[in-house]
Formats: sequence, C-alpha cells, structure tokens
Amino acid sequence: MISLKKGDDAVAFKHFQHASELDPKDTTARLNTGTVLLQAGVYDKAAQEFRAVLDIEPESTDAMLA
Repeated sequence: MISLKKGDDAVAFKHFQHASELDPKDTTARLNTGTVLLQAGVYDKAAQEFRAVLDIEPESTDAMLA
C-alpha cells in the first residue's frame, strides 16, 4: 500500500501479485491487484481479479462495485 500511495504502481502490483500467489484466497491482495490494474487501464485483467474475489466472497461489495 505504501508503494501505491507513493505512486509506484509497478512495485505495488508486484507485492500484491506475490501476496496473491502465496495465498490465492487472500481477497485483500486480489482487490488491491485489481485496483492497480484498473488504474493502469488494464480492465480485462482487473475484472478477472474482482471476479476471483467474488468466487471467494460472493457478498464482497468492494469487488461488486469495482
């Protein structure tokens, strides 16, 4: 999150992606990965991350809104 706040999206993405690989059910990491992808304009991959969150937590309003 610190890298993301500093504007270093690439580093933030690497950290979120690594966290998702370590624990594929970590919805926070997936939401953050999706957010970085969304900000970068990579909409199809962002949608994949948000759908993965909904597979784990069907009631996630953050993933639904994203």
